[in-house]
Amino acid sequence: MPAVAPSWTKGLGANALPWLLEQDDSCPGVRYFALTELLGEPADSKEAVAARRAVMKTGPVAEILARQRPDGTWGDKPYGQKYTGTYWSLISLWQLGADPGDERVQVACESILDTGFAPSGVFSSYNASQSGYIHCLGGNMAASLAALGSSGGPALMKAVEGVARMVTGDGVLPKGDKVTAAKGPLLQPRFYSSGTTGPGFQCMANKGLPCGWGAAKVLLGLAAVPESRRSEQVEKALGQTVEFLLSRDPAVADYPTATNPSSNWQKFGFPVFYVTDYLTVLEGLALVGKVGDKRAAHAVEAMLAKQDEQGRWARDYAPRSPVGFNPGKVGAPNKWVTLRALRVLKAWVG
Repeated sequence: MPAVAPSWTKGLGANALPWLLEQDDSCPGVRYFALTELLGEPADSKEAVAARRAVMKTGPVAEILARQRPDGTWGDKPYGQKYTGTYWSLISLWQLGADPGDERVQVACESILDTGFAPSGVFSSYNASQSGYIHCLGGNMAASLAALGSSGGPALMKAVEGVARMVTGDGVLPKGDKVTAAKGPLLQPRFYSSGTTGPGFQCMANKGLPCGWGAAKVLLGLAAVPESRRSEQVEKALGQTVEFLLSRDPAVADYPTATNPSSNWQKFGFPVFYVTDYLTVLEGLALVGKVGDKRAAHAVEAMLAKQDEQGRWARDYAPRSPVGFNPGKVGAPNKWVTLRALRVLKAWVG
């Protein structure tokens, strides 16, 4: 820890960085991310290398990898087995800071890229047909695979292109098209009533209205692609995603809904799967350099108001199903949630 706290920490009630930099076997990834992302330590520095080595030896990453099957998967239902199946395990490994160079992580990524999406290049939630595509899964998988070593690879880039087209609608067959997978492999994505029903984040889970949760995950996924590798289609989708998420105050999150906005928007959590908080939106905006947009200002201020006197944030939300590791108690100050908030604060100030 530097003798003088970084200038961007002045918005904190107290400096929580020493807490995040502790050697903690229950969450070693926090120290790694705090060193490299918050303090700017090079990933190949002695401290950072040691921290990432610890991530792979103790704590949640080691627990998840211990359950991995020889073929690189976790069970037979990659999506349906919440939250310990293959898709969910990879999402957890991404958020926990697993080492992309680890052979087990590489095998997991290869398995998903081989079997996880349809010929048209869109991720499927249950089989190799376009009917399984949903925005939250597409965004999460793109972000996970990019972080865990597949960034820029041709298979992932094809999948990301599919995510982008499902946002823009360009080159996507409309809902109601009579082409079916039974007639042969579909080489073009299509909107389905069983999942994504049209462009602009339309989703059956939201009664066919644009889904803020899905948009937040798409933002993370598209932002994970190196800027130099983003196609015109990806850039177009990225712009539409940012504008949609900033069309409402993220802290209020009154995105289109047939009911009332979910109270989970205001509950910061970890890990973050498909249920989403507005901190996720801010994280995505930070990644693409848009968290300084005046339309996000109130959300950042609301985020800062949730810290305690020690500059820490609590874990407000926990998924209903077990996640396969201990992410901390609900209602208690949480290193992972605090790390998420400080990423946003640094980008906002910087």
